[in-house]
Amino acid sequence: MSNPLEVLMSNVKGFGSKLEAESTKAAEIAAEKVLEVSTQYVPVVTGALRASGKVLKERGQVFVLYTEDYAIDVHENSGSTGYKFLERAMQETDVKGIITTELGKRLK
Repeated sequence: MSNPLEVLMSNVKGFGSKLEAESTKAAEIAAEKVLEVSTQYVPVVTGALRASGKVLKERGQVFVLYTEDYAIDVHENSGSTGYKFLERAMQETDVKGIITTELGKRLK
């Protein structure tokens, strides 16, 4: 028969792993929403900047990024129609709410 403490520790470790995986998935869903909103603000000349938007998951972290070389210049240029396109999307998206809702669904 297993030691009750060992069983408890095993369950805690299992839950920790599940929490980490589900948190990452919830963050990915929130990031996809931020990407979707940000594409509304990305100025379009050729469409390359808009098309370069991606959600990247790396070592348990999730990022929204635009990969065109000039993405930062457009984002930071106050004279640009796309000024702060990603920042504006973050402000408009309820990231915390999305993550909380997704975790609530997944950890029942």
